[in-house]
Amino acid sequence: MPYINDTEENIKVRTGNLKNYIWKTIRPGEIVELPQHTAEAAGLTEVKDEKAEEKDAAELDHMELVPAPVDDKKKTSQLYKKKLESINGIGKKTAEDIIKMYPDEGALIDSLLLGGELPIRDDLSSKIKKKFKIRV
Repeated sequence: MPYINDTEENIKVRTGNLKNYIWKTIRPGEIVELPQHTAEAAGLTEVKDEKAEEKDAAELDHMELVPAPVDDKKKTSQLYKKKLESINGIGKKTAEDIIKMYPDEGALIDSLLLGGELPIRDDLSSKIKKKFKIRV
């Protein structure tokens, strides 16, 4: 899938397998093909194909609407934890401590928007703001 770096900083991602990998630098505005899990962990945004979206919309017109399955909270919390752990300086224990204070991504973002700083190291607060694209 194509992804774009919509931040103002270079992002480094590791591509390949465990024994044979390379580090790739993705510059601001650059579009790259990456596996979904790699792109999401790096905080890249998926590039939407307008023609494909139009086709999907036309197909939806002819389909019967079925309610979407309820979002699995465990999967969502695992993604939130992985996103925190992808920040340089945050390991498993620190991520767990942050999740205890802010059980979901929305609570963390609200706290940063309202208060500006987290009750953790100052350098981590600024890194979290960059990762979650929060400008205060």
